[in-house]
Amino acid sequence: MPEKSDHAIQNAVSAATSSLVAFAICVAAFLPPASHTTLHSTMLTVIAGLGIGISCILHFVFVGLTAQRTGRSVALWVFLALISFPLGSIIGLILLSWLKDEQQQAKPGEQ
Repeated sequence: MPEKSDHAIQNAVSAATSSLVAFAICVAAFLPPASHTTLHSTMLTVIAGLGIGISCILHFVFVGLTAQRTGRSVALWVFLALISFPLGSIIGLILLSWLKDEQQQAKPGEQ
């Protein structure tokens, strides 16, 4: 059973990381090398804007799932990710992953 739990935690961390990468790609569409193309196309502007909003919301959902699956406070982790976004989210994901590894090392007999 712990393997399934570990797999679920890893899936949540991967999903939160993937949504953060999608957010960065959508934001990059508005930065100078690509901004000329993005801002001159209404379709690209709308798609990138929707991508920013959707990936941001999904990121917070997956951070909450990760916190729940690791036994942490969901509200605290989502709040911290929200007020320190995006740098705090990156640090938080690393920290959650590290805490998960620490829990696994503390329970060597359950593997």
